[in-house]
Amino acid sequence: MMLRVMIRVLSVAVAIFGFCHDPLAATVPAKEEPNRLQYYGEWIKGRQADRLPRLARDLVSGLLNNTTQELPIHVPWNTIPVGLFVTAMKGQKVRTCVGTFDPAADSLSEELLNQCKRLVSSDPRHPPLDSLELPDLKFFVTLTGTPQPVQDPQDIDLLQEGLSAEWEGQEAVLLPGEAKTLHWGLTYLKKQIGVPVGQNPRYSRFPVLVFPERRIGKAIETSAPHPEE
Repeated sequence: MMLRVMIRVLSVAVAIFGFCHDPLAATVPAKEEPNRLQYYGEWIKGRQADRLPRLARDLVSGLLNNTTQELPIHVPWNTIPVGLFVTAMKGQKVRTCVGTFDPAADSLSEELLNQCKRLVSSDPRHPPLDSLELPDLKFFVTLTGTPQPVQDPQDIDLLQEGLSAEWEGQEAVLLPGEAKTLHWGLTYLKKQIGVPVGQNPRYSRFPVLVFPERRIGKAIETSAPHPEE
């Protein structure tokens, strides 16, 4: 599950999920903000590329060790809020993943904290995290654009955009790199949300920006943050 788009340094990395979308958050209608992710494109080349996944690790570590009392840094939304997902990979597999298309927090860092709280214990597909697992985990922060309905899922490029499926109030999501083939991805989504044989869910596509945690060999890189641009 190799993430080959932009941020897919990503081999393994962003291979992510189904059912990690926050069930309490409503998807923003596509017609309202179809290009909201455009404000974050330059972050891929800047210091946020390292800053976001590193912050995710620090927050998860603090939550697991009961030391997180306040955010260590403040990261504001860049003009407009966007969807945010957090993934912890263990080797080639997703250990846990949660997120939302409709963030409720006033800043990106606050929303990241909210999702990290869910990440450690509220992914219904995986058992809670343990602090002993931290050295073996690699974190990814994924920002998403507004989901837009698509009539034919065959038009989706699962290597470059996300795909969500909704059926009777249940939603499952695939990020780039999760599915090796489109057929596998569609089958997986239907299974996750219990779509009856012969029926089709409502599909939506959405753009993504994926920020992987940098590594040196098997060790997490701890170099200083990028200088201000």
